[in-house]
Amino acid sequence: MALKMANKSGQMDYIAVQTPPESDTGSPIHSSIDSEECHSESPTGSPQDLGMDVDMSASIKVEDSNLGNLAVAYGMLDRSRMVLCTIMMALLVFNPFGLLVNTIGDDSSDFIRAEFTSDKHIRSILEKNDDHAFQWRDWIFSSTTGWVVNALAIFFCLARVLVYGEPIVQTRSKSAIQFWRYYKQADFDLSKGNYLKAVTGFRFALDANGRPLPTSRVDKGLSITWQIVRQVLHRVWIGKWLSRFTGGFCLDAERRIEVQKTSRDAAVIYHKLHQLHLCGHGNGGAIYGLRMALTAVNMAEISGDVMSSDMMAEIYVGLALRVKASFRSAFHFLARYYLGRARNIIMQGGSHVPVSLQWLRTPHGHRYFLAHNWIYVWSDSMFSSLSNTAVDPICHVVRGFCEHILERAFHLLVLPGGHTDKCDQEAGVQTADILAYLPQLVQCSSANGPDPVSQWWASVVGVATYWLLGEDEQAEEMYSRIETLPKRLQDTEDPLPKAILMAFKARQAFLKRQQGIAGLKHSLKLCNRAGVLLRENLNFSKLSQPNKTMQAAQLLVCDWLLNTRTDIWQEGVEYQRRFSSSSLTSASQVESFQKDLACLRAVSQQLDCATPRVFLHEATLRMMAEASPARTQQLLERSLRRRNHTPSIICSKDSSETLFNTGYREHATALMLACKHLPLPLLSSPGERAGMLHEAAKVLERLGDKKQLQECHQLMMTLGSNVFKC
Repeated sequence: MALKMANKSGQMDYIAVQTPPESDTGSPIHSSIDSEECHSESPTGSPQDLGMDVDMSASIKVEDSNLGNLAVAYGMLDRSRMVLCTIMMALLVFNPFGLLVNTIGDDSSDFIRAEFTSDKHIRSILEKNDDHAFQWRDWIFSSTTGWVVNALAIFFCLARVLVYGEPIVQTRSKSAIQFWRYYKQADFDLSKGNYLKAVTGFRFALDANGRPLPTSRVDKGLSITWQIVRQVLHRVWIGKWLSRFTGGFCLDAERRIEVQKTSRDAAVIYHKLHQLHLCGHGNGGAIYGLRMALTAVNMAEISGDVMSSDMMAEIYVGLALRVKASFRSAFHFLARYYLGRARNIIMQGGSHVPVSLQWLRTPHGHRYFLAHNWIYVWSDSMFSSLSNTAVDPICHVVRGFCEHILERAFHLLVLPGGHTDKCDQEAGVQTADILAYLPQLVQCSSANGPDPVSQWWASVVGVATYWLLGEDEQAEEMYSRIETLPKRLQDTEDPLPKAILMAFKARQAFLKRQQGIAGLKHSLKLCNRAGVLLRENLNFSKLSQPNKTMQAAQLLVCDWLLNTRTDIWQEGVEYQRRFSSSSLTSASQVESFQKDLACLRAVSQQLDCATPRVFLHEATLRMMAEASPARTQQLLERSLRRRNHTPSIICSKDSSETLFNTGYREHATALMLACKHLPLPLLSSPGERAGMLHEAAKVLERLGDKKQLQECHQLMMTLGSNVFKC
């Protein structure tokens, strides 16, 4: 009786689709279907791109005999499924079939005993010997029969909800045509930014697909409960096995494919509704979003091989994002689980996986996903660009990962050895390690379409890295990318990108050295222009707290300017020694150096680890101004100070291991400056200069700065072969 009542409840769920009348040509849904614009401007691509097969040869003109009426036989509603599940649980808890079998068994055993124990002698023997045997057989019979009946009842309940509960929409039916009308209209509204109309269109499409969304609170609660139960059943063998027969156990192959396509189409729409809700478009709270995400996963899993692997992975990632966005950290293990399922699909997909998901293959991308949360609202950023109409949460995540990689590359460039984020397990100190981030930056910058902004910043990091490695030929290949400043960065109010461009041109002009003294003067002019822009940027950043990437970019500009000015000054010193001429350092050059040094002090207030740079360049300024060398030596020692607070710059065994996590490069530079420009009486120990250069070479070799290491070796050669002994 309970099963009959459940079937009647399921039959009551057949209702008609409410569609606009055919004569309503003024309807926005009707009027835009036949237009070419509706098929060409969809941002998410055609249904075929999503793995959907739509036979548009049936078109809008279909014979009346094939149309029938507009009614669609809905599948079982979620409330009906929960009724059957409740009945199934009641069978397990109360075991009514077992009680019935026990009652029948007791009556039959009493009858058997009465027949076979009519004789007094036989009755006395049975009473003594066979009472226990009868009881044992009765218990086995009743228990086995009860569990068999319970198992059959449970199997029939599961088959009803998992196999025969899904609607079947034929490809050329009226329902299919109505579905694609609503779907393409909603997709068109989505491309125009009409999110409310898009949500309404997707709801109508689900109605045409035989899966109406619940409206009452009770139905919504039962719906989310059923989706959770179904997901649990899919995780065990019985749910997976029954899902293979969705639509019926005896369906032919063609009919079963139609059922799978219907489920796939529904999964895509549920996924789009979940994306819109996660990006803030649509009504309902976190429970609504979880219901959309779970339903998308359930429908995708029962669609089998009809669902494309990239869409399946995207749906899994969407559910992981929903868990991270709506639940506390105690439930984030579910996000890890579904992300793992998505990664398995991505790993098996090879080159067919879209670029927007390929970054999840990397261990760094996996750690980033698990360690961060995101706000799926468009915001302006200097380091990447994203369309303000993007409603795909994965686009926002990819953008965040791209900026995270850029931040990590910048900090490894200007602050080698420092931890920048909680998802970085270990921080490298090799300059060549930065090159491993460049392919990821390029890949992420093209995940959501070409992003010239992030590609430009990636080129800046690449050129700076190649300069440190002494690979000028590779750096020259990227010069043109930096010289072409993206329009979005040209129009920004923040002058930081322009300051980086001018500092790059100044450094580039010095490295070329094609025009002798004139080229050096031109490089100084570019440094002056870059310094003005940097000061404007620092004043502009006072209005808001700059992020870590911006601070690292400011520090990079300071490095390029001050290092270029220092190199130009050392070129002048060498020219003076070679030709015995007067000093070429002018007062304006010293003044400009002071202004750039003031910018570095301002940046070091936000980045404490940049303080050794301040002491180093203060010492350089005193050398340029030919000030007292005693104070210069003190400044160099402050930039060389180690954790054990050794007050001297004399080399010691394995001293490079005792440096701060940041300041390696400044340590080596200070040692080389002291050897080149400090008077000999200040270096009183006989082997002190040799030890200083040896220590500088060890630090530079550890960093991988091949260019500066080559300069250190040349300085060793000028001082003789004994410099290798300490």
